[in-house]
Amino acid sequence: MSLKKKLGLGAATAALGLSLIGGGTFAYFNDTSTIHNGFQSGTLVLNVTKAWNFPLNFDLKDVKPGQSWERQFVLKNDGSLDIGNTFMTVTNAGPDSALLDTLKVNYFVDATPPVVDPGAPDAGYLLINSQDVTLREALNGDWAGKIKPQYITPDGKLNLTPLGLAPTADNRFRIQIVFPETGAPQNALQGLTAKVDFHFDARQTNGQHQDQNGPNNGNLVNPDVENH
Repeated sequence: MSLKKKLGLGAATAALGLSLIGGGTFAYFNDTSTIHNGFQSGTLVLNVTKAWNFPLNFDLKDVKPGQSWERQFVLKNDGSLDIGNTFMTVTNAGPDSALLDTLKVNYFVDATPPVVDPGAPDAGYLLINSQDVTLREALNGDWAGKIKPQYITPDGKLNLTPLGLAPTADNRFRIQIVFPETGAPQNALQGLTAKVDFHFDARQTNGQHQDQNGPNNGNLVNPDVENH
């Protein structure tokens, strides 16, 4: 083969190589993965139930001075979210009578440990130094100086769960109401009626931060990773 033909063949081969490099296609290996995401809102469910053999509410008649009555109730978290605060308010459900100024809360006890101040001699007692609170004061939300500050929010609300209430957890409370005996005639109180309702308002814990969708917020709806 002549030198001219050899040079021409070499040039054609080089051009073919350049063509493959510049405009050709390449096969490659490939694999993909998909993260499935799901969001399901939790539930906040507060149930109030009776404890032991105590009636749940005060439903009394023919009451007289010198008597007292205890009731017990349980606040139970039947939801999937932590309860932070449980505010208790008292409202008037009957006539405005002098019994509201006479009947008193003699004691109010958080009977489920751990209580806020477990080392105190009166641990669990919400009332300060066994002070009593009239039903009128309870209606007005007048708790300052009568209820331990641990159970009072900065804006003066009565909070029964300052330590919170986790799902399935419960707190038992004891409350006694007394008709004081003054040692003097109390005839003006005969035939009167007083009715009050206890309301409980449960609030969720602070939702600003969660630890990487861990079990404490219950967000692992569909954590699977699908590989292709």
